[in-house]
Amino acid sequence: MFNVLTANTIDEGKELIQLMPVHAIIVHERALAGYDPSDAIVQLRKIRPDTPVVLLSPNPVGARGADRVLSSHDPVELVRVLRQMFNLPADPAAMEPQPRRRV
Repeated sequence: MFNVLTANTIDEGKELIQLMPVHAIIVHERALAGYDPSDAIVQLRKIRPDTPVVLLSPNPVGARGADRVLSSHDPVELVRVLRQMFNLPADPAAMEPQPRRRV
C-alpha cells in the first residue's frame, strides 16, 4: 500500500523527501506560492533524482524536469497515470492483502 504525505511549502516538501521513503512526487503548481514550477522540480530532483515527478497545474504546460504535467482539474487522470507508472491493478481491492488460509 501507499501513504500520501503532504507538504504545504517547497521547503517542507524538500525536507519530507529527505526524511521519508518516496515513490513519486506530486507537485501542485498553486501550492508553490511564487516559485517557478521548473525551478521547484529541479530542487526536488537534486534530492531524489530517480523519483518520478508529476506536476499538477490548472493550465498544464510543459515544465522542465517533470515526468508528466497534468491538469489539476482532472483527478481521474492522475489516478490513471499513477496506476500506469506503478503497474497497479484497475481494481484497488486486488491490492488488499488476502486472508491467510487455515490448514
